[in-house]
Amino acid sequence: MGSNPTIPTLKQWYAMRTPAQRCIEEYEKYKHIVISEGLYTNASGVQYRISDVDNERETAVTTSLLNNYELRRTLHWCRKNLKRVG
Repeated sequence: MGSNPTIPTLKQWYAMRTPAQRCIEEYEKYKHIVISEGLYTNASGVQYRISDVDNERETAVTTSLLNNYELRRTLHWCRKNLKRVG
C-alpha cells in the first residue's frame, strides 16, 4: 500500500500560508463592514470622528477626540479597529 498523506493541523496550515494569502484573508474578513461619516470608538475606548470617506482611494479622515489629532486612515484600518457608537 502507498503511504498515507499527512493532513496538516490547523496550526501548521496557518503557518504554511504566504503573507499575501494572510493579507487577502484579513481583507475579506472585514470588507463587508460599511464605514460612513460619524462617531466611532476603538477597543481602548478612544473615540474618533470620521469626517470624510473616499471610497475610490479607500481612505477616511479620522479625528481623535482625545487630542483632536486628524489622520487619513485606510478603510481597512477603520473596519478592523473601529466600532460605530450609537
